[in-house]
Amino acid sequence: MTNPGFRVYRNALKRLTVEMAGAIDEDLAMRCEREARAQLALAAERSLRVLWNLSAVESYSFEARVVIVRLQRFLSTKADRTAYVAVAATPRSLALWAARMGNDARACIAADHESAEAWLAGGIEPNTLIRPVASIRPPAPDKNSATG
Repeated sequence: MTNPGFRVYRNALKRLTVEMAGAIDEDLAMRCEREARAQLALAAERSLRVLWNLSAVESYSFEARVVIVRLQRFLSTKADRTAYVAVAATPRSLALWAARMGNDARACIAADHESAEAWLAGGIEPNTLIRPVASIRPPAPDKNSATG
């Protein structure tokens, strides 16, 4: 089991990285939110590329998810693009929820770090394992089904 924790760091002027690991509870999510807000208080709108690395998240509470969505809404005002690295079901569900509920149409969910970096750099090839969140839609109802 991974020790629960987070790390928020900014390099140069254009990149913010948020890493979360282990079992994420509300307290941990709130500490992460405070740290990110403090680092970005003076950042201009749409001036950053944000990378969420959730690949080591093992579980999360409902309350933590609410805080992470609130943080994502704040980050979406500062971000030009956002990428989530999440492969396993638990971190992927958290990433999808945060991106969707955080109203970030410029976000993507990536299967690996390299794909996330490609999205953030703006150089996406059609065969990569990246799905921009805006393109993820529920399947259309089947016209032949009894309930459709």
